[in-house]
Amino acid sequence: MHAERLLDDLFHDFHYSPDLQEHLNDIYELLGISCKIPTERIALRWLSSYDVTCRNVEMLDAFIIFYIAWMDVSNISACEYIVNDIIRKAGPAKFLVNKKQLDRIFIKLKSKQLTPQEVSRKKWIVQWLFYQCQLTHACMYLYCSVLPVFKSFVLTFEQKEPMVHKAHDELTELFRSFLACFLKHETLSDLTARQLADLVISDGNLLKCSRMFLGTRCEHTLIQMKPEDIKSFLSKVRNAYKNAGIYLRGKLPLKNKPLKLLSAINPKAQGHSVTCSYLQDLPKEMKITLSPSEKDQYNLQASNIQLDKSLPPVEGRIDKWWAVTLKKYPALRHVIAPALSIFTGPRIEQSFSIMNNVINKTADRLNIDTFNAIQTVKFDLLATNESSIQRYRREDKFTSPVDQSVAHRMRTAGMKDTGESKQNLPALVHPPANTSLHWRRRKSPTQRRQHQVSTMQPAN
Repeated sequence: MHAERLLDDLFHDFHYSPDLQEHLNDIYELLGISCKIPTERIALRWLSSYDVTCRNVEMLDAFIIFYIAWMDVSNISACEYIVNDIIRKAGPAKFLVNKKQLDRIFIKLKSKQLTPQEVSRKKWIVQWLFYQCQLTHACMYLYCSVLPVFKSFVLTFEQKEPMVHKAHDELTELFRSFLACFLKHETLSDLTARQLADLVISDGNLLKCSRMFLGTRCEHTLIQMKPEDIKSFLSKVRNAYKNAGIYLRGKLPLKNKPLKLLSAINPKAQGHSVTCSYLQDLPKEMKITLSPSEKDQYNLQASNIQLDKSLPPVEGRIDKWWAVTLKKYPALRHVIAPALSIFTGPRIEQSFSIMNNVINKTADRLNIDTFNAIQTVKFDLLATNESSIQRYRREDKFTSPVDQSVAHRMRTAGMKDTGESKQNLPALVHPPANTSLHWRRRKSPTQRRQHQVSTMQPAN
């Protein structure tokens, strides 16, 4: 839709023009708006459209006043009442003063020399801010009303703690909430995750265009539009809802069995036979091999924990709850510990950025095992919220014992690295044994100086 292009053009218009940013800041001060320069929309992150749209909606009045300077002279008088209403809303008592200051800003903006690309971009922005303003407002308000459904889901998993036990239930609820925006509710009632994944989204089970969820501000904007424009807009929204529902139905892992079974590690789910069966099926789905005796102990403790009335209260982080519980049920550690190591937060993506900083063109021979050790140390420092000196320091560097678990490979690390380097390097031609280099390596400093004096040529 044109809303994304408008967001991009607003960003590029101010990003490369510091003087335009100053004029926009002056308009912000006159209108009493906090200074905010348009931010970039990241195309690969579709929720970025929501963040940028919400930011720009707050600045629509300032944009309207700013871009009226590039309207056709014949149309400025027709839109002057819009500017006057915005100025009066900001401060009725200072209307005349603010109007004169804005006139001076307009003169400076009109005198600015623009490239052909800038002229074309500003004409397009003017087209959608003034001539198609109602459609623009409707699209932006629709984004601000519908996309928070997905934003709340993302924020739920952007935490520094394991959340995989909630993933399947949250995904199911997310898809159900989105479908309720445009599907008949009787088609969604009492449907399981598997049934939602097999749901047929067709025109027959869609709500009427007038009953779809649009948001209050979007509905108020549609009232001011022409009937044919309203019909066209609602038709596009209906198709967008339908296509988005079909796309999400194919992308969301609603039928993923391991993800469903991982919901059994939720402390609040304990005490049910279904939870017991899910826990007993987890080793197979997670590809965890247990010996017959370990498997018997695991299944027995997975059953006994459902009847335990003395479990710790469910509060705080799930990994801390299991750290206490596993002391009583140690056989469950084989499965619970790997399950709790599955993280869903943004630090997973950050690890790839760290990898690019560590493994680069100048250090491309770094082994994955070494990088894994670096990541483990960084995670340990982040988890404890300590610096490396605080975390690994000794009370006395001379007398305190060295932690063998941290430094058990320190002695062999240098020799191993040197050996690997020699294997990777091509064969070197060693100098003869009787060269001066050989003598420098074998003799003492006194003998070396005597050798140098003896080999000097006498002056002619």
